[in-house]
Amino acid sequence: MTYTASIMADQDAMTEDQTAEVANLDIRTGDEIETLYRALSNSSRKSRRQFESLMQRLRKVSNSRRQLIRSMADMIESRDAYTAGHTERITKYTEIILKSMKELGYYEDVLTDKFIDDVIGTAPLHDLGKNGIGEDILNKPGKLTEQEFAIMKKHTEIGSDKMDEILQAVPDSVFLAEAKNIVRYHHEKWDGSGYPEGLKGEEIPLSARVVAVADMFDALMSKRSYKEPFTFAEAMDVMNDESGSSFDPLVAEAFIMAEDEIRKIK
Repeated sequence: MTYTASIMADQDAMTEDQTAEVANLDIRTGDEIETLYRALSNSSRKSRRQFESLMQRLRKVSNSRRQLIRSMADMIESRDAYTAGHTERITKYTEIILKSMKELGYYEDVLTDKFIDDVIGTAPLHDLGKNGIGEDILNKPGKLTEQEFAIMKKHTEIGSDKMDEILQAVPDSVFLAEAKNIVRYHHEKWDGSGYPEGLKGEEIPLSARVVAVADMFDALMSKRSYKEPFTFAEAMDVMNDESGSSFDPLVAEAFIMAEDEIRKIK
């Protein structure tokens, strides 16, 4: 089964010319990336323009799974008016944290080259579940109500359910198993006060603990409808203060120790 087949089945609103154009792409990988793309394509029918934008990107990239995942993540991000560039920054922060942890000798039994590559490669999918959140909440111009925030928090479970569907098709994919950990658990907190399960300490997968730090820092440094961006110094103070409560202290320390590299990204 090609990407083309799933595309043509789900894009009823496309014109005959556009459908033919997609059919001519004939992209084939035959692995978990094809399964992932099919799942995302099935769940995202927002607009023809959004779909065409993805097609343009796909023409320009190779069949590298990391490049394709980034394109898919960008498609998800494009629905959120307040997170421009978020995916790219999260990926870079995640890479810096992992390399800093390795240099410091933290979690040596886990931080293999394969693990690091998998986490960096799948970090862009952390907000996969936002594809199932309505735009009235996703792009609300102001702070969410308690009820709206409860709906927003469901994005971790929505994304996790989507990953389960994908993993059923490719059950032996360690790469995508790590993606599920990130998607489901990146809002868990070291002290157990996070969501969706209230996991505590090392109950939280290491990949999710790393992405949680990257995600929070970028949120602090970004403008939102309900807040102005923090300065770099203010954001770093928060990260330091949250070490041991929101964040794994070793992950937070690795982040803070890499301050010069972090500053270059922002």
